[in-house]
Amino acid sequence: HIQEPKTQIEFLHQAFENHFQAVKYSERRMRQIISEIKPDIIIQNDCYAIPALALANVPLVVMFSINPLHILHDNLPPATFGLPLNDTKDWDKCRKLWETERLKKLWKRYNQWLESMGAPSLKKYYFTYTSTHLNALIYPLALAKDYLKLCPVDDTWMCLDHALRTSKGCFEIPEKVKRRNAKMVYFSVGTISSMVIELMQRLISILAKSKHSFIVSTGKFHDAIELAENMWGDNDLPQLSILPQVDLVICHGGSNTFIETLYFGKPLILLPVFVDQHDNAQRAAEMNIAIKLNPFTVEERELLSTIDNLLENKEITNNVAIISKQIRETDSMDKFIDRLESVASDAKKPNVVSPKK
Repeated sequence: HIQEPKTQIEFLHQAFENHFQAVKYSERRMRQIISEIKPDIIIQNDCYAIPALALANVPLVVMFSINPLHILHDNLPPATFGLPLNDTKDWDKCRKLWETERLKKLWKRYNQWLESMGAPSLKKYYFTYTSTHLNALIYPLALAKDYLKLCPVDDTWMCLDHALRTSKGCFEIPEKVKRRNAKMVYFSVGTISSMVIELMQRLISILAKSKHSFIVSTGKFHDAIELAENMWGDNDLPQLSILPQVDLVICHGGSNTFIETLYFGKPLILLPVFVDQHDNAQRAAEMNIAIKLNPFTVEERELLSTIDNLLENKEITNNVAIISKQIRETDSMDKFIDRLESVASDAKKPNVVSPKK
């Protein structure tokens, strides 16, 4: 299994290649759709340059729901490695590891294709545009501030503290896991990682020895997962309804679950597997709002003791509560809507600019 960020580079570069092919495949149809529906504004939530959107005679707003390191580059550590902000010793080494010959060739083909479509060039070895109108990082400002100090942005940027759905669904804790003196823990490693049955079963076998109870998001291969007596799980759970009812969350650190957990003020154990999960876990550890562990190598004693200790850790619980309050009380969505309306009514610039060379 791919266990460390450095060993995931080829896997991620293949994902880039696949996405490039998907963008090329959908380009013609995207142009047709824009021509047919004639939108007043386009909102893109993707990390790849799409010429149909960049060249549309319609104002484009770009949203990024991935960790900001994947978008903001100057004076920051390279993304996907989970590197600290206050220690630069591995930054250049990891950046060189990332910029493989395969990536360089892929970037060159992508950039040439964009130029052939009449779209702007890309910054070297990056694959996205930014909007001249509005760019929104879906990331709590409390966590993004340190990034923005090192990499200042102009007034076309803003942080959207969260983008939670208003419909949360319904969920009642099953009687099976309601136990006296046991805390309730939600466990999820996300859609993709839950398909790695060996990893799921390894972690579940450790959690089976905990004195606490667990709600488990089992994922696509639910029938292949063996849950212990202190667990209940299903393949598709109403996460936003579950989170308010638990005492602790153990998850992969994907941005959706990460931000949703902070919104509800729950302490976190983060088990990052790939991409920005490593970066979110590192940011959370630096902010002292979570404990970061390696899901592939964490030992039974370490994981079980971390659960018990974190449930009693008042400092981390208090830090999470402060950030939760900030996220809940934010008016960033209202500001975002106001800015959308402003862009839609008065858009006079080209849609995108390539980042500075």
